[in-house]
Amino acid sequence: MRSFKGLTPYLILIKLESELVGKPFKQLHLDLIGLIKPESSLKHCYILTVVNNHSGYLAGFPPIRKDDTTDTLINLLESDNARRGYYPLMICSDGGGELISEPYHPEHNGRAERANQTIIKSIRVTINCLKIPKRFWHKILKSFCLGLSLIPKKGQDISPWEDFSFRFYTTCWDSHRDP
Repeated sequence: MRSFKGLTPYLILIKLESELVGKPFKQLHLDLIGLIKPESSLKHCYILTVVNNHSGYLAGFPPIRKDDTTDTLINLLESDNARRGYYPLMICSDGGGELISEPYHPEHNGRAERANQTIIKSIRVTINCLKIPKRFWHKILKSFCLGLSLIPKKGQDISPWEDFSFRFYTTCWDSHRDP
C-alpha cells in the first residue's frame, strides 16, 4: 500500500457530525462498492465513491482491484491539489479494510453510503431499461455521476459540478476583468 506525503495509510476513526465546509475539496466522504459481478469490459470490479461535502459533488472511480483503492485516492488528491493548491482537511470513511483496518460501520459515513445506493440503483435501471450489456457499467457510472452533479441542490443557484469545478476559475476570471 502506497503512503501519502510520508503518512501511513491508516486513519483514526472519530465519530463526528458532518457539517458543510466553506470551500470545495476540504472534506470528502468515500466508500468502496464491490466486488461487482460481472466485471466491466476494462476489468473494473469496484467503484470508489467520493462525495464532496461542500457542494454534494459526486464522483465514482472504478479501480480494477480492491488494492488499487489507495492509489486511486492518492492520484485524486494529488491532481486536485495541483489544481486548487490545497489538500482536504478531512477524509471520512466507514472503516473499510481498503483504507484502514477497523470494523465496518456504515453509519459513520452516511453521505457516501447514500451515494452508493443511488449509484447502484441508477446503473441497474439504466442497464435494464436501455438493454446495455452489463460489462459497460463503468461507462454508465461516469455519465450518471456527471449528470447528477449537474443538478443544483434545493436552494442553490449553481450545480455541485459548477461549484466544485469552476469556483477557482471564476475567481481568477473575475479578477482579470476590465472595469
